[in-house]
Amino acid sequence: RLHHGQGEARSGPHAGAYMEPHWLPRRVRSGRHGAMTPAKAKPLPSTHHWHRQGSCVSAQSDSVNRRVLVINDNVAAHQNFRKILARPLDGETALAATRAPLFGEVPAGRAAFQIDCAYQGRDALERVVRALEEDKPYAMAFVDTHMLHGWDCLQTIERLWQVDPKLQFALCSPHSDTPWGTLARRLGADDRLLILKMPLNNIEVRQTASVLTTKWQMTKEAAFKTGDLEELVEERINALAEANVIVQNSPVILYRLRGVPSFPLIYISHDIARFGHDRATLLDSPVWANELVAQDDQARVDAALARILDKDTEGVSIEFRLRTGDGAYRCVENRYVPVRDKDGRLIEVEGIIIDIAERKAAEEKIARLAHTDALTGLANRAGFLARVRHAFAAARHGTMPFAILFVALDRFRPVNDRLGYPVGDLLLREVAERLGNCVQESDLVARLGGDAFAVVQGEMIEPADAGALAAKLQAALAAPYLLDGNDVRISVSIGIRAYVQGDSGADAMLMQTDLALHRAKHHGGNRYRFHSDELDHEVRERVALADDLKGAMDRGELELQYQPEVELSSGNILGMEGLVRWHHPTRGLIAPGVFIPIAEREGS
Repeated sequence: RLHHGQGEARSGPHAGAYMEPHWLPRRVRSGRHGAMTPAKAKPLPSTHHWHRQGSCVSAQSDSVNRRVLVINDNVAAHQNFRKILARPLDGETALAATRAPLFGEVPAGRAAFQIDCAYQGRDALERVVRALEEDKPYAMAFVDTHMLHGWDCLQTIERLWQVDPKLQFALCSPHSDTPWGTLARRLGADDRLLILKMPLNNIEVRQTASVLTTKWQMTKEAAFKTGDLEELVEERINALAEANVIVQNSPVILYRLRGVPSFPLIYISHDIARFGHDRATLLDSPVWANELVAQDDQARVDAALARILDKDTEGVSIEFRLRTGDGAYRCVENRYVPVRDKDGRLIEVEGIIIDIAERKAAEEKIARLAHTDALTGLANRAGFLARVRHAFAAARHGTMPFAILFVALDRFRPVNDRLGYPVGDLLLREVAERLGNCVQESDLVARLGGDAFAVVQGEMIEPADAGALAAKLQAALAAPYLLDGNDVRISVSIGIRAYVQGDSGADAMLMQTDLALHRAKHHGGNRYRFHSDELDHEVRERVALADDLKGAMDRGELELQYQPEVELSSGNILGMEGLVRWHHPTRGLIAPGVFIPIAEREGS
């Protein structure tokens, strides 16, 4: 709402003195003090959503929809709406030119709103239907709340929403107290409605039309972008459907700042109360920004506002966290538009705050789902590759080495063929759960597709650690499965590639892991293999010794041998050193330098 106080120039046709607007219906009277009462716009929260219509239309190529329908049974009202909206006011030309690059509007000096008139609800319905058939829908409509003929205001809105649910309405009401109960019962909670209290001035009418047509276009563009994103992740379209409902029809807060470096607040719309703030308190506070902007975001907001002082700046947009009255925070988008005089001096700053909390939450959920397998809840291929590249970069800079394990189920296809795909899906979910129970918090388990899984072992001291994990995975997955009354048994083949200092890249490691998996399958499956024979032999020896060592003490294979310490000058024995030896039943005597490191690592 643009409303100028005393001593300031009016943009209406009767500057300098107040006159009753001749275009208003006769039953509408001016305020008690003889001045025009500012319009108070009150949107209701929305429960409807914009749905994508067709995937081949580019929202970016569409021109801004500035089509406005006026529904009023007063001929004079139509004439004056057309005077105000069909061409720009002299005082608005500069403001429209600065608004154009920020909102995507055509400057008012070159284009104006396209106005159509309807004198009754039925007439309006015919025009809306015809506009839809011609693919030229209306973005908004001004509706008189006290039409004397035909359908009443609420019936008209109900019927129009049945054919065009995207149409927005500005209800022009002469009453000081709007019947909220009646609106809620008849129309429900919906932010496609704005309530304007009359009498109105010219700028209030134009700004309402500008805000609602801009909001209509932004919502349409957001719907097309969401639709494109759904196509990219169509394999999980059911899971993404809920996340892709980005509610952009949120409360819009309008405010104005005086164009001096301290930027005092001179107006803010009543919708700020929806965030728990008192409008009058903010207007009286010299530090109003501290009440609204999160402390960590204040420096960025101040810097954005300071840019408005530059004569070449046409507008600034910034996202920040708005602090609510109860101390919580909401993500909002804030847009500044400078209003300058003909010499370029900053007169005021027009601001618009749009609540984007729901959109942010949806974007985060979409990003999370884009890296998640829909069937198992594990990371998918994209999430796995991102983790591998991150681990490689960290290992190259000296952090803990890592290992990649590819896990493939042996003879999975017969399970699908014999028991059906639903049981196959149950098996994949159970495998995913068992894999997750075998790894540590620093590891990642992913499903690459079909019966192919992968593990990133985040902390690997030596390749034998990866071999031990592979053996653990084999044992866990080989246990029987009871799936929908069916006893299922499987084995797995595992390919392993451990990071070695000097490796050329993550992609090369992935190729060698895949090669190792093929080696495991080529040797009959139900086993794990590294990418080289030498490493296979070394790791298998270490793992086998670790398994044998676990029962060596119980089998009496460990013994102590004592070595005396003798003083050479006297020949006296000063002490003894105890040395453990392992008498392996097949390998013979094993020196402590071989099995002690294994015992320390395994905790045997």
